[in-house]
Amino acid sequence: MTISIQSAVDSLIEVHAGSNPLVPLSATHGDFTRDHAYTIQDALRAELARRRRKPIAWQLGAASPSG
Repeated sequence: MTISIQSAVDSLIEVHAGSNPLVPLSATHGDFTRDHAYTIQDALRAELARRRRKPIAWQLGAASPSG
């Protein structure tokens, strides 16, 4: 892993609360495996639920053929 799950979730929550776009985590922390990305997504979903905030949509930014 190139970034801790909690650090990734904290970054995503900060962006979710504001209006600034997020620099892709892969650009700042290296490539992710699919399992790592899904673990971050699940942790983000759990944190939003804990805060009683419901995601209304997910957006995938696939910038490579493997994405």
